Amino acid sequence: MNVLLILGVFTTGSCSGVSLELNRGARPFSMGGSFIGVNNDISSFYYNPATLGGIDALSVDFSYFSITMDIKDNSLVLAYPYGRFTSGLSISYLDYGEFTGMDEHARNERMFDASDLTVNCGLSYSIRKNTYLGAEIKYFESRIDTFLTSSYSLNLGLGGITELFQWGFALRNVGKGLEFINEDYNLPMIIGAGIAKEINKDIFLTGALEIPIDHFPVISTGMEYSLLDILFLRTGFRSDRAGILSKFSFGLGLSYNKFNFDFGFSTLGDLGNSYIISVKY
Repeated sequence: MNVLLILGVFTTGSCSGVSLELNRGARPFSMGGSFIGVNNDISSFYYNPATLGGIDALSVDFSYFSITMDIKDNSLVLAYPYGRFTSGLSISYLDYGEFTGMDEHARNERMFDASDLTVNCGLSYSIRKNTYLGAEIKYFESRIDTFLTSSYSLNLGLGGITELFQWGFALRNVGKGLEFINEDYNLPMIIGAGIAKEINKDIFLTGALEIPIDHFPVISTGMEYSLLDILFLRTGFRSDRAGILSKFSFGLGLSYNKFNFDFGFSTLGDLGNSYIISVKY
């Protein structure tokens, strides 16, 4: 089955660089990927570089994402605050698995593999109390068999925390695109805005609107319910996922001392199930 068709369940549009659109992080994934406006979670770095400003201590997050079949994604993100700045670094490796290929004459069958590598370096600056401005440089590399292409892009963001809610704006994947086998492909540039609100310290709500340059707008929402700040139950909705059931996601989290263990799940119908596990400090 076509790997891009499978990944289309989680991405939109026709641009290259599908791994640049994946909803990484178990907590964001289980809440529909609606984390553009969440300013106190290291996983938000994938969605808005400005949100790093809400992190007040060294944070690390590792995620293992089993998308479906043999397609796997591994991600590591770190954030470190110092003064009015917070720096962030993330590395993601998407493995598409192995495929059977043939030459141009439909002969000489052999196996080949494919993968994507993404490295992000970002910085958030507190322009005033609880208001953050962020920028991020992204290196993206895509490989299919012996063919390799790469590109750089820029992410920009603005975020903040008020007494009533958290908010954020982001512009992602601004770059020249990729050249692959004498063909040029645009990167999936996205403009987005998000909001998050805590209700009675037990319920956390998130929402976001994203506008890809090559597709219709995407609406995402999420809800998290806290039990004694130890167990967290989550659900989310994302309008761009193919299939009715795939639009919904679920998850849970456990918090112990400074460690957080998160799990997210979504069904892909006939393609199977997708799940993601994150460990956060």
